[in-house]
Amino acid sequence: MSTEVNAGISGLLAVFQPGKVRAALLTRLVRSLGKSPSRATARDIYDALSLAVHEELSARWVATQTRVAESGAKRVCYLSMEYLPGRSLPNAVASLGQNLEEETRTVLAGLGFSYEEIVRLEPDPGLGNGGLGRLAACYLDSLATLHYPAVGYGIRFDYGIFEQVIDYEGAGRGSMHPWALLTLLIPNLYGVDGPLVLHWGPPSPAWGPLDLFIARNMSALFMGSVPMLAIILIGFGRQAFKHRQS
Repeated sequence: MSTEVNAGISGLLAVFQPGKVRAALLTRLVRSLGKSPSRATARDIYDALSLAVHEELSARWVATQTRVAESGAKRVCYLSMEYLPGRSLPNAVASLGQNLEEETRTVLAGLGFSYEEIVRLEPDPGLGNGGLGRLAACYLDSLATLHYPAVGYGIRFDYGIFEQVIDYEGAGRGSMHPWALLTLLIPNLYGVDGPLVLHWGPPSPAWGPLDLFIARNMSALFMGSVPMLAIILIGFGRQAFKHRQS
C-alpha cells in the first residue's frame, strides 16, 4: 500500500480524541441522527456516542489490518462457540485511554446525563449460553492488549442468555448486539462434513463438503489497546440449509 494511502488512514483517526469528545458526540447527534441536543433523549445520546466511538475504532481497525498485512505476520485465529465480552461502549472508551472516559463524563454531565445512565442502555451481549464464554473473551482481550494479530470466530446463536425478541411469526431470536455489524450483505456458502481427498503431488489436498449452508457474517470490534481484533460471528438461520451433495 502506498505511503499516501497509509497517511490517509492515519488521518482518519482524529474522530474520538482528547479535546474533541463534545464535538464528535454533537456531530453524530445532529448529522447522523438528526436530533437536537436540547431535545435529545438518553437513547439518542447513547446512539450518538456509540457512533463516534465506533468510528474511531473502525479507523484504527483498518490501520491495524493494513499494518499486519504489510508486515507479513501470521495471524491467530481463535475459535469459540461462546463469548461474554461485556458492554462495548464502556470497554472501548476505557481502552482508548488518554483520559477520554473522564472527558466523556464531563461532556455528558454538561448535557444533563450521567455516564452510568448512558452505558447502561447497552444490553450486555451474551453470545451463547455462558460456560467458557468469559474465558474466551479474556483470551481475546489479552491477544489485543499484547498486540497479537488475531481474529476470534464464533456462532451467532438464535437463542442464548441475551435478550430475546419474538417476531411477527412467533419465532424467538436474540436481539442484535448494537456493536455487531453485518460485514457482508451477500450471504456466503459454508461447507461442513465430507472427506479430504489426497493427491500425490500437486494439486493440494481437496475437501469435498457434504453439506452447504448459507450464512451472513457479523463482526464486532474487540479492543484491549490500540491494536485490535474482531469477533466474526457466523449466523446460521433456520433457513440456512442449502443442499446436500450427492
